[in-house]
Amino acid sequence: MSLNQKKLQIIGVCCLALSAWSCSDKESEPQKAADSAEVEVATEAASAEELTKVQERQAKVLAELQLGCPIPQNAFAYLPTTVITPTGTAYKDDYSVQPGAKYSDINFQATTNGTQISVKLIQGDNSVAAVRKIAISGQTPESKFYTNLCIEGEKVFRKDLRGILVEGGMLWLEFNPDGGVVNSNDWRFLSSE
Repeated sequence: MSLNQKKLQIIGVCCLALSAWSCSDKESEPQKAADSAEVEVATEAASAEELTKVQERQAKVLAELQLGCPIPQNAFAYLPTTVITPTGTAYKDDYSVQPGAKYSDINFQATTNGTQISVKLIQGDNSVAAVRKIAISGQTPESKFYTNLCIEGEKVFRKDLRGILVEGGMLWLEFNPDGGVVNSNDWRFLSSE
């Protein structure tokens, strides 16, 4: 079976799994199917770029079938105040929010000490998904796939991450990052391309 046939099969499995899914705090069956498909593709993908394209397609399929969800009132309270920027650090309050800013299909990115972090938000009919990619010089890029993101005005929310659309880009904060480059102690400023 060719790689393209395998990708189509995986996307088909994700679509079938989504038929009985509803928005909840627990990991859904479609998310499990998408995660499983992601692992399977990761082991067989010819390149990291192909993997990212597959993940973006998975995110779009899942986002189109999700229900909108409200952001809890205290979701942005008691969060870090420092921001890592490409040139050093800043304070979160130094950034002007951009309510209603265009975010769909924009690649937000930053490069610090040879490490590039990028986030692409993918808009569905009622919700948003994201693919976060880390590329460290001399290493294979790693991607992480997020579904069930909620957006209200300038705020991006999921139980394990927060984002704020600001002038020139987005502030990004992950609570359970899977790599040493991204930490939960500081926001990251990612500029829009």
